[in-house]
Amino acid sequence: MAHLGLRVGEVVNIKITDLNFTGRKIRIETEKAKTTDFLYLHDRVRKILLDWVQKFQQKISEHEGYILFSESLFHKRNHISPHWLRKEFREICILANLNETYGQAEDQPNQIRRKDGQGRTLYRLTTHSLRHYYITHIYKKCKNPVITQRLARHQDFKSTQVYINITQEEIDKTMQEVFETNEVSVEEKNEVEELVEFFKIWKRMKNE
Repeated sequence: MAHLGLRVGEVVNIKITDLNFTGRKIRIETEKAKTTDFLYLHDRVRKILLDWVQKFQQKISEHEGYILFSESLFHKRNHISPHWLRKEFREICILANLNETYGQAEDQPNQIRRKDGQGRTLYRLTTHSLRHYYITHIYKKCKNPVITQRLARHQDFKSTQVYINITQEEIDKTMQEVFETNEVSVEEKNEVEELVEFFKIWKRMKNE
């Protein structure tokens, strides 16, 4: 998800027929827009998927071609569920000591509340954080909002903007790069000299 920007629901539904290792493409049924998109299958993801398919080709075949097949004894399904994937992600966060929270959300009336009556816990790091990372990383590399929107698979750039995280340090650095140079013009040098001279005169007048 961090390297393709996929949503949880899109990840669990990937099938072997969606992968084109030769053409380096992966077909994604975009969850929100209800469209079919083709993403470039770059080396990092391509190798992981290729190794996985070669190792579990029999299991994948037995589960109607779903890459992330389910072997649950309690639920008869061919692929893992979004809930299971989120649960596994949370357990990894706990093991990695990355389970920081920042509050609780009031669930909707039709949602199940926790046994202690408290709202849903809000975590700093979630599966969707990986999509935030992907979109921010894309933008910082290309600096092109149109390409970023296309790779994020958003219909509106306003949706893309929500995901792009820019720090104050980066904003300050941009100002420095645009307006500050190592070279001082003759005009700027004269202005500085005039200011210094004025200060000297003012100081003498003050001491008299």
